[in-house]
This record gives sequence, structure tokens and C-alpha cells, in this order.
Amino acid sequence: MILLKDKRLFFLLLSFIIFFIFPSSIQSEEFRIIKTVRKLLSKGKYYKAEELLKLRLQKKGISENEKKEIHLHLGIVYHRMNKMYLTEMEFEEVLKIDPEIILDEKFFDKDIIEIMNDVKRNTVGSLKIITIPDSSAIYINKKKKGISPLFLKSVYSDYTEITAIKENYNIGERKIYVFPGETTEVRMVLRWQDFFGILEVRTSPEKADVYINDTYEGVSPLFYTGMDKCKVKIEKDGYVPETKIIGLKRRKIIRHFQYLIEKKDKLLYSQLIPGLGQFKYGYTKHGIFFSALTLGYLIYYFNYMQNNNPLKGLPLLRYVSVGGKYYYYKDDQIISSLEYSREKAKREKLIFDYENKKTFITLAGVGIYLLNCIDTFFIIKRDLKRKMEKERKKINFEFSTGFNYGKISLEYKF
Repeated sequence: MILLKDKRLFFLLLSFIIFFIFPSSIQSEEFRIIKTVRKLLSKGKYYKAEELLKLRLQKKGISENEKKEIHLHLGIVYHRMNKMYLTEMEFEEVLKIDPEIILDEKFFDKDIIEIMNDVKRNTVGSLKIITIPDSSAIYINKKKKGISPLFLKSVYSDYTEITAIKENYNIGERKIYVFPGETTEVRMVLRWQDFFGILEVRTSPEKADVYINDTYEGVSPLFYTGMDKCKVKIEKDGYVPETKIIGLKRRKIIRHFQYLIEKKDKLLYSQLIPGLGQFKYGYTKHGIFFSALTLGYLIYYFNYMQNNNPLKGLPLLRYVSVGGKYYYYKDDQIISSLEYSREKAKREKLIFDYENKKTFITLAGVGIYLLNCIDTFFIIKRDLKRKMEKERKKINFEFSTGFNYGKISLEYKF
């Protein structure tokens, strides 16, 4: 092992090497799991692939798209294991999430595509929705689908909640059963209203409990009709509860979106460990930099503490009193009082310089840690802002396509 005399050079070299050896980007956990599953399938390790997918499915907070991918690949795993009943069950779960899914022949075997199409014929129907008046925004199970009159070619066969919203009219709601392989037609008549406002509450993640004026109204997303101001309280297990006061206005539609912050363990925050917070939010370069910076600092600090004791290797300095007379020693050699005073002053200066440098190095470490905390704070803030902006754009798009252009008055409350 080559020992570098200049520890600062060693620290900078270590940071440089680690920073550029690691890849500049990190793959999502979802992508890595699916990639691993495909490798296991190619090697015939079906039970390991099944176990990996089931463990991922149990994880809290995974997206609907990821659930769809997991169920799809579980179905493929069961097909390889000749468990056709389980394959069909998993494909049915896929269709519950995305009844319009079409498998590409470039990526899936023909027999897999045929099974999916067979399941689709037995579990998916069509839905035609007509409202009076027309041009109403249509929501299927609280998800925006389009403007009436509306024809949906692929809807999962089950009891389906239909919501129609239009300016100046009460909310229209119907619950009907969509029959597989058939077209179910629904007609809805909306009543004119002149005094109430409409509030739509959406959250990320969804299915949070919503209380309006301390009365439980259901889970998000939901629609509410009322007057004046209302207190909206949103709760979900594992997330910080949020409360907002929102003013409803006559004949206006207001959408409230709330991004819920996950509760963290108060005893240990991974974000406070240098580099880990950055890695967690996908900022790999930041994570590598601060991990390398901290590692290099710690190596330098402990190396300095061990090898730079100013009194290390110096002869022992002492004095002895015999019969009221003082004798000064440097190891076993007798020296004069003047030489003793000079040597003592020299050593005190060495200790003083050592302690000053030690304090400076300690403050540098504190500065590095504070810089890491600031970087992590802004990353978390940026990540939260990005997620809220994504949802806001989605909401804005839904509104711009959901109502009569130029007629509706919209307000956003965040």
C-alpha cells in the first residue's frame, strides 16, 4: 500500500476516484426488479422470480403502474410453471388496473398474448355515457375519462361508479354494472343548481380519509357540494395529516390537491447520514460526492489524530526536588532551569498549534455535514415541488379538457 504524505492530496484523490468510478445515474427499483425477474425466468428459476415479485407487491406505496407490471410478470411466471388458473387470475388483476392494455409481440410470446386476450374477452366490456346536458366531465371510479357523450371501449366488468360534473349543475352520480363482452349504456340527467359550489379533493397517494367540517365524507378522490368556507382534513396511515380551510363559491368548481408527506422514524433519519439522503431521492452524483467527501474527511481526521501528536517521540521533560533544591531532567540528562523553561515553552506552543489545527479540522467536518444537510433539504424540497407540479399539470390538463371552454371559473387551492 502506498502511503501519501500529503493527506489532503489523498483526500482529494479519493473523492475524485469514487465520484467518477460510480455510474452517473441510478435505475429505478421497479426497473431493476423487472430486469432481475426476466433474468431469473431465462435461467428457469421460477420460484425465486415468484418470491421476488410477491415481496415487491407487499411493499407499501407502490404505484398502480408498478402493480400492473408485477401482476403481468407474475402471470408469465405462473405460465412457465404451467399454473394456468393463476396466470388468468394475475392477468385479470392487470385488466382491473388497465383494461385497455395491449401486449406487444416484440416483447411477449404469442401464447401470453392469446391468454391475455381470452381473459380480456371474459372480463372487459364497453361503456357508453350520455348526459343531459352534454359536455359534462366524466369520471369513472373517480378518474377522469373524458367529456360526454363518451364511449369507452374497454372497461373492467364490475360495479362502476360514474360521476358527471358540469358548470351550474349538481354533481351526477351513478353506480352500474358493466357486463363483459357487451356495451352498457348509461343516461344521466343533471339538475340545475344556483347556490352551491363544488369541491374536488385529490391526494397523492390516493385513498386517504377526507373529513369536511369534521364529518367523514369518504376516501380521496371525492367530490363535495357545499356553501361558504369548509375545513378539509385529510388523514392516511403512515402519513402526516393535513388540514386546510377552503372557501367554496356559488357556481364555481374548486379543486384541492394535497401531497401527503410520509411519516419518518424520529429516532433515525436516513437523510441525515451524508450521501444517503441524496441516493434515496435519486441524486446519485450528490450522494457519491458527499459520501466520498465524508469518507475522505474521516480518514484524514483519524489519521491526523493518531500520527500528529506533537509530544510523540520527544524526550521526557521533568523536574525533581531534593532537599529544597530543584533538578531538571530531559530524559535522564540533567539540564539547566533556563533550558528547561525554553523546552517547556516550545512544547506548549506545539500543543497550542496542534489544538488549533484540530479545532479547524473539526469545524471543517461540521461544515461538510451542514453542507450535506442543506443539500439534502433542497433536494427533498425540489422533489416535493416536482411531484406537486406534476400533479398540478395533470389537474390543469383535466380541467382544460373537461368543461365548456371559456365558461367555467376555476380556482386552485394548494
